[in-house]
Amino acid sequence: MKYGSLKEYEIDIIANAKRFDVAVFLGTGRFARETELPSLDTARERGAAMAKEAANGRPAMIYAVSAEGRSVLVPKTYQPARPAEQPEETAMPATKFTGTEIAKLTAIITGGGYKRTNSKDAAIKRFLNAAKDKGIEKPDTFLAMPSFDDAASALRGKKAPRSVNIEDIHKSNHPTAKANAASWRKENGGPVAVPKGGKRAAILEAAKAGTLPEPPDFSAKTHERFRPKLAKVVELAKAGDIKGLKAMEINPVSSSPKAMARYRDLCVIALESRK
Repeated sequence: MKYGSLKEYEIDIIANAKRFDVAVFLGTGRFARETELPSLDTARERGAAMAKEAANGRPAMIYAVSAEGRSVLVPKTYQPARPAEQPEETAMPATKFTGTEIAKLTAIITGGGYKRTNSKDAAIKRFLNAAKDKGIEKPDTFLAMPSFDDAASALRGKKAPRSVNIEDIHKSNHPTAKANAASWRKENGGPVAVPKGGKRAAILEAAKAGTLPEPPDFSAKTHERFRPKLAKVVELAKAGDIKGLKAMEINPVSSSPKAMARYRDLCVIALESRK
């Protein structure tokens, strides 16, 4: 919007002014001044009062001053743009957990690594959306638990895969269910319990039954520097060295070590199950 001869950069200075100064002409070379006013509304109120005190019919002149010290005369017709009306947001559930802790709870639901967010509210929203997608009822109750460990344990229990008979799964028309059933039948030689929840849940159940998981695929360039350590984990797993696996230090700071840590933990579960 244009105001008289104001240019776009001048309008920008007014809209983002650091301060406002007021001046009222009193006579030859004389002005009444007031500076460092915090807002345009305040400057206009003071300008009206100063003009009334001067009683010479001269209006107050108001100047917007930028952070760099540039000054622009504010026309009487200038009105600040109204901010766009924001949609009313749903109140976030109360929780004492940090944004990082909430992100880790979300990772338990999604089964992947946790992702940082720009704010705690954003972390809560992502957690609630993930819970909704997984059909978890009243997810805010997890955020209200007394400790992060309590919430994590409860979520894992909520997500724990339930086992069903392979014959029931085999009757399903879902192609993934049929593939899982066929795989389990081939590996275990008959009807066994197969977990609901997809490939990751099936791998966990297999580990509990004593079956070592397949190592993660580190053929991509991004995994290159982690291949030697993965090879060591594979070697320990094949040797049945539970103590050595547990002693392996893996810092899960990115997708590669997270996958390696998940593989190591599954190997420990499988080897301990064999005992």
